[in-house]
Amino acid sequence: MVDMELPPEDLTREVADFVRGHLTDLDLSERMIADNLGVSTAQLRDLAAATQFDLDRWIVAERLRLAHDALARQTVGWDPEQSRRWGFGNPSLFIEEFTTAYGISPSDWQQIASAEHPPDRPHHERP
Repeated sequence: MVDMELPPEDLTREVADFVRGHLTDLDLSERMIADNLGVSTAQLRDLAAATQFDLDRWIVAERLRLAHDALARQTVGWDPEQSRRWGFGNPSLFIEEFTTAYGISPSDWQQIASAEHPPDRPHHERP
């Protein structure tokens, strides 16, 4: 549990660490974060307002980054239900968020990335 008297930058770091450790948890929420860090949801909202930080959007962005990286390494076609692995409970919402963020659908990204990085050539060994 976190000391309720932590400076905002320390609490921000604690929140970020907790979120990164639970990105794939479908139940990740403001309430879950607050409960696990020993602060109130009001304190989290105050912190977000003070730092001009949108916690929900950041969580989505981190989950999308996780999905983007995983899809780039995936060598077989993707199934929308995989979105649950990255913390998205709604595959349609995942597809919409991914496409908005990256300008390409998850399936198109996976196809392009797998063509650029065939399974016999690791990403770090590009020509």
